Amino acid sequence: WPSPVLLAPIVDEGLGLKIWDPRKNPIDKRDLMPIITPTYPCQNSTYNVTVSTLHIMKQEFAHSAKVCGEIVKGDKEWPALFEKADFFSLHKNYLQIKVTAAGAEELKKWSGFVFSRLRKLIEQIEDSTGGTLHVHPCTEEFQDPALDAGTHYLYYMALKKAPKHLVRNKLAGRSFDINAAVDIFRRILYNFREHTPTMDCFVSSMKHKDLPSFLTEPKKEEKKGEEEKKVGNENGEDGKENGESGAKRPRTEEGEGPPALESKRGGEEDGEKQPEVKRARAEEKEGANGSA
Repeated sequence: WPSPVLLAPIVDEGLGLKIWDPRKNPIDKRDLMPIITPTYPCQNSTYNVTVSTLHIMKQEFAHSAKVCGEIVKGDKEWPALFEKADFFSLHKNYLQIKVTAAGAEELKKWSGFVFSRLRKLIEQIEDSTGGTLHVHPCTEEFQDPALDAGTHYLYYMALKKAPKHLVRNKLAGRSFDINAAVDIFRRILYNFREHTPTMDCFVSSMKHKDLPSFLTEPKKEEKKGEEEKKVGNENGEDGKENGESGAKRPRTEEGEGPPALESKRGGEEDGEKQPEVKRARAEEKEGANGSA
């Protein structure tokens, strides 16, 4: 990149539809990671990739290649390739984007629009800092358990200094003032055609230590569960009895998943004991008949 990835040659069928062609469309020259769709009209499927997100993906590609090499050598197993990164322990500085609305239906429309424009905030931060600051967006949405679920969503982005070879403005970077970038982003949001006075968006910066507890405490519970599982395996309890292959169990809603597995395992143990009870009773009956 930026040389395009192509499955087939780009062909203009002459039907008047715009196709990806940086020779005719100057805006196409700005694409950093062009992957072109193979059918007419050919378009760049990764037009929203920025300097920050391209750098993150390249890092992940390199990490995955390294893990695959270790797997081929036999040093690791395939589950290692799919281990989930803990986003909220990777960085020191974050942005919180809080989206609010009056009700669930209004929130659905408003949050969808805000989420689709988060890339504009990333672009504005990169431009306003001369490429000195990189943004790592989290693709999940969150809700504060202490607030009404039908009135808000939370999105998070991590902020960090860019590698020196990616900094466009060598004079930038002494201070990071992103207020202008946030103001432009908010103006873009308020141009939403269906915007109402009850729809709002708040952007705030925070340190890792200031992150809400509901983002960090679940990680402690997961680690505790992994430690208990490890102790159980050392005592002879094989995780495969529960249908596990050694990989992390997907997060489930409260009351689902683990309790069902536990109750199923309990039923199996009861079923194993029943033949032994019947056999003991039969032996007692035979002994009573013999003595008679």
